[in-house]
Amino acid sequence: MFYPFFKELRDKGAGANIIATTIGAWAIKAPWIPFAITVLGWKFTLLFNVLILVFAILSGFFVGAFFKE
Repeated sequence: MFYPFFKELRDKGAGANIIATTIGAWAIKAPWIPFAITVLGWKFTLLFNVLILVFAILSGFFVGAFFKE
């Protein structure tokens, strides 16, 4: 389902680092945040989502370093 989307990004000039960051950041599920806050608390939910975003960006840098185009 997402492969055509990533192929489209690739065809439009996006590098592997952008695609890796997109895949990582997709782990943040906005509709689930209110439920997660209710069950897990706002501090944990905020920390969890910030860490997902940080590591998604870091993975983009690492992929970009390994796949020079």
